[in-house]
Formats: sequence, C-alpha cells, structure tokens
Amino acid sequence: MSTPDYPDRIHFFSYGTKISLELPVGWEEREQQGNNAIYVLEADDDDVDLAFDPILVVATVRLPTSDDDAHLRLAAALLDAHRTARVLAHNDIAIDAMPAIEDITLGRDPDVTAEAVRYQAVAQLDNVGFTFTGVAPADMADEFIDIFRSAVASARMIPV
Repeated sequence: MSTPDYPDRIHFFSYGTKISLELPVGWEEREQQGNNAIYVLEADDDDVDLAFDPILVVATVRLPTSDDDAHLRLAAALLDAHRTARVLAHNDIAIDAMPAIEDITLGRDPDVTAEAVRYQAVAQLDNVGFTFTGVAPADMADEFIDIFRSAVASARMIPV
C-alpha cells in the first residue's frame, strides 16, 4: 500500500477581493477586510530563520477609468510609493488571461524596517484593478519571488 500524496499548495478564496489563488502549505490567511486579503507565512518555525514574516496582500481597486492602460498608471503609482528601492525587474505578464505588469524591487521596506524584496503585479478588468503585493526578506528573494509569481499565475478573478 502506497502512502497518499499530500498537496504542497493550499487554495484560498476571498469574497472581498473575488480572487482565488494558491500558496504553499504553511501560508495562512491573516485577514480579509473590505477589498483586501492578507496572507502570511509566519516565521515561528525553528527550522526557518527569517527577519520578518513574508506577506502577500491581494486587493481590488476601482479605477477612475476603464482605459486599457489604467492598470499601468496604478502600478506606476504603487511603485512610486517605494521610489527609494532598486528596481530589479519590470515585466509585462498576464494574470488570468488579462494583461498585467510585474515589478520587483529591493530595498529597505518602511513597513517592516528591514531589507526586503517587494513583488507587485497589477491587472485590470474594465474599471477594476487587481493588485498583488508581496514582501519578504531580501536574503531569500529568489525563493519568495518564485512563490509570489506562482500565486499570481494561479490567480483567478471574478469581476466585482
């Protein structure tokens, strides 16, 4: 008799954001508030020594216009809020078949007062923006960028 395969990912769905996504086992939903959902990997495991708990914030935002590039302006505004960080990547991607933009930065994050990698992806459907913002310790940037990208790739949006 073989041992059963256990999933290495957990499916989450937020009624507030209308976004479903998958994250690795160990991540938890910290809270849903309005159009935001916050997911966290608590660094209290003795085998993991992290400077702070990595976090992924998923949100929906009403855009002032449904112009095809409104999400680009939203992404630029979010990136501008962290203008002291060094931009590592700026890519056109797709999220749930919607055009999107991905930005990855490295710098001291004021929210966690530590050196951090910040991942952000922004997509648009009509006049709704979908944002994904992940923050993790800089010394584990590659691992967490992969986690954030995988979560975004798994994301499915329901128009609000």
